[in-house]
Amino acid sequence: MFSHLSGTILTIEEGKVDLIVTGTGLGFEILVPIRTLANVTMGEVKEFYIHHHITDVSEVLFGFETREEKALFRKLLKVSGVGGKTALAMLSLGTHLLIKAIDDWDEKFLSSLPGIGKKMALKIIVELKHKVSIDDITEQTPQTPLRKTWNVEITETLVSMGYDRKAVDKVVESIPDNLLGLQDRMVYCIKNLAR
Repeated sequence: MFSHLSGTILTIEEGKVDLIVTGTGLGFEILVPIRTLANVTMGEVKEFYIHHHITDVSEVLFGFETREEKALFRKLLKVSGVGGKTALAMLSLGTHLLIKAIDDWDEKFLSSLPGIGKKMALKIIVELKHKVSIDDITEQTPQTPLRKTWNVEITETLVSMGYDRKAVDKVVESIPDNLLGLQDRMVYCIKNLAR
């Protein structure tokens, strides 16, 4: 079983990277969230937390930039009907937005994701509501308040969705202080970027 891999990114393709482990000559194909693809470049040395997914017909490596992403991915896989690629697509939203949607019973938001209908969205909420929380995945320090962490999450999510980073940075900086919730802040940014 693989749990962690470190090496050089050889190629980047849709939904995956090829990584050669330093000093071994071993190459691995690793499926990663879309937002991770936006953060890697060919030739870069990168580390991934790995989930080695084995079924009767295949073996797949899923890679994550943080332990929190990997843990949330594994919890999503425990929901009957959620496969690896669907869970990976959900994680492309970012862990904070995904957990916030589950915490808030926001089946409308979850069902807007590819491969997730209303029934599946409700099933995910019911099965994970008390098993995941923002507190589990947020590493807060006095210098990193939750809103600042959210702004980073929002920025990375929007850039991975194809928005221009400079435009995203400008809109994120303009988020009004009275917008307290992560989802409200995200909606504000998307509306302003669409103008």
